[in-house]
Amino acid sequence: MPQRLAGLEMLRQLADADRCLEAVRERAAEYARQQKTLSREEEVQIASIQQADAPTWSAKDGFGLLNPDGRTPVRPPKKRKVKPFSKAAEACLAALDQLVEKHKETPVTITDSYTGKSTEVPLGGMRPYQFPRYFRHAPYRDDPQHSAIYRDKFPLAEIWLKWNADRPRAQRDGDGCELIRAQNALNVNLPQWEWSTIREWCVKSKNVPLFEELVGPFTPPVKLNYPGHVKQILEWLLFREAPPEAPELLLQLA
Repeated sequence: MPQRLAGLEMLRQLADADRCLEAVRERAAEYARQQKTLSREEEVQIASIQQADAPTWSAKDGFGLLNPDGRTPVRPPKKRKVKPFSKAAEACLAALDQLVEKHKETPVTITDSYTGKSTEVPLGGMRPYQFPRYFRHAPYRDDPQHSAIYRDKFPLAEIWLKWNADRPRAQRDGDGCELIRAQNALNVNLPQWEWSTIREWCVKSKNVPLFEELVGPFTPPVKLNYPGHVKQILEWLLFREAPPEAPELLLQLA
């Protein structure tokens, strides 16, 4: 038994080295036919010999599930001149915040999404979650009534639409994406204590240029009295009419 296993081991080593592969396979097959039964060790050796030239799978080819040569070539990232934030975006944030302050006592009607009951509260007393929301997942995404309610039943819609239409040049970027940049600034806007920590790290690690490239100017966060209100208003305005250049800007910022 040990001698037969040693012989099969020698045949397997010849097969692994791709030496006389056909003759080695014939010898292994003949040996298997001559035996009434094969031990587990013999089965392993013979199977290895028969599969000696089988392709080797790896993570690169998805373990045999894909052909790497058919993949789209990987393009190295390029540094692009893209502005994640701008003075116009900052001006929009400040103007919207001031507009909310101006109308903070104006009564608005809110409807509880669970009970369906409607109540009247001043704009300044609203919580951000009490604004109408547009849900992008099913089944809401495919319900035209859901999008229509969000578009047409937003609190004080006329005020925000008029502000958006009458914005001065100082609140506009050349590509028309100032509201996108304003929304982006709110998404990364940090509390003052977090800003101090990040500022200290950026200075010590000399990563100020990286911060400015990814986030915007290396300045303290925009101070707003109603950041939640401004965020909801911006989302609603962009839902109604997003600038044509928005997809390109967002892809470059990603």
